[in-house]
Amino acid sequence: MKADYIPLIVGALVFLSSLVSLKLGLSVAIIEILLGSIAGNAGLRPESWMTYIAGFGGIVLTFLAGTEIDTRLMKEKSKESFLIGLASFSLPFAGVFFFTITPPDGT
Repeated sequence: MKADYIPLIVGALVFLSSLVSLKLGLSVAIIEILLGSIAGNAGLRPESWMTYIAGFGGIVLTFLAGTEIDTRLMKEKSKESFLIGLASFSLPFAGVFFFTITPPDGT
């Protein structure tokens, strides 16, 4: 019977996040992520079908973020855009690379 309340609580959190985002003028995705993090740390655990839908939603959210790119501004600031994109890929890549090639004993 407890599993029946989990989707209800999640639905209420999604609805609450849309109301909060309208009130604060922020993206609803940001509020959903914050409320989801709070609920997860409070002990709310999703069911397996909810995890599948969340993965699909992550893909859709990534696609939607790509559609919000202002291509005119990106062309005007092409040098800055390229440098930010290059740094946001290469710095984490280099960090993980050097972390993984270091032996555990430190030698």
